[in-house]
Amino acid sequence: SMSPGGTVNALSSLIVPAVTLVLAAGRRRDQHQAIMVLLLGLVAASTLVALAQFSGMRFANPFINGVSGSVSGTFANRNHFALFAAIGLVLAFAWAFEGGQGKRWRAALGLGLSLLFILIVLASGSRMGLLLALLGVALGIIMTRRQVLGQLRQLPRAYAIAAAVAAGAALVSVIVLSIVFDRAAGVDRATELQGADDLRVRALPTILRMTADYFPAGSGFGTFDPVYRISEQADLLGMRYLNHAHNDWLEIVLDGGLAGIAILVAAVVWWAWQSWQAWLRPDEAVLRRAGSAIILMVFIASATDYPARTPLIMSVLVLAAIWLGSCAKSRDGEKTRSADRF
Repeated sequence: SMSPGGTVNALSSLIVPAVTLVLAAGRRRDQHQAIMVLLLGLVAASTLVALAQFSGMRFANPFINGVSGSVSGTFANRNHFALFAAIGLVLAFAWAFEGGQGKRWRAALGLGLSLLFILIVLASGSRMGLLLALLGVALGIIMTRRQVLGQLRQLPRAYAIAAAVAAGAALVSVIVLSIVFDRAAGVDRATELQGADDLRVRALPTILRMTADYFPAGSGFGTFDPVYRISEQADLLGMRYLNHAHNDWLEIVLDGGLAGIAILVAAVVWWAWQSWQAWLRPDEAVLRRAGSAIILMVFIASATDYPARTPLIMSVLVLAAIWLGSCAKSRDGEKTRSADRF
């Protein structure tokens, strides 16, 4: 490692996902459903903090170094918060329609939470968050389409059509009104390039050159900050600095070299194989599909930032992986019944 202290710090940070894995891996299915509800509550709580920030209230968290005045909830970075809110969209759909014929009040509350999460993502100013929110809605609908149709069939035809139209109209209205009343900072930022974004673009050639220089061994995990300063161009020096590459796929290759690539390939292949089974089998658990969707969203968000380096997203990733990988079918097509555990 080019910075042994940085690598030790990176290794130490893994205590959070490691503890999450130990505590969650042996839980029963009903317990994981309760964990999903708890996680949804955490998203809602962070969203309420973001709403307070959006209203002008100053939220000083001594544990984070967030930007004053930004809408980032309990995160230091608005992009990480927008990802968390987008994950909340998937969880809202999963909770509202889990177990097939859920109660109608859960469907109504799930729709209300979804609208709230979309509103706060629009207000956060995260452009990647906009994409992830739309993806979260799409995946949530696909994930629970059978359950949604099942509930609609219980209603008279006229009521079912009216409910579907009202839900779609509410979603479109929320987005349109946010834009019309100039509350959609993410839409505004999509049309302009700010200083921090420009720095990321200008630094990319340097990062690519560093990746080639340190390959195949890599510079060592957790070493980006000191290593980048060795190669940083003079014309990029200023009050802003890069603490990460803002592309975690690239930074893992820079840090881990050939071993980093092997880890990434193994992770993507495992996710793709498990997701293939989860989405193609019509009777798979909604929670398993939710795990697949959450991991996909973190994959996408990591192309422009480093959300999986934050403790909370680390823990969410571990839970999503457990949900995706531990509800598989046995070879004879029947669900495994080992104490009804994941």
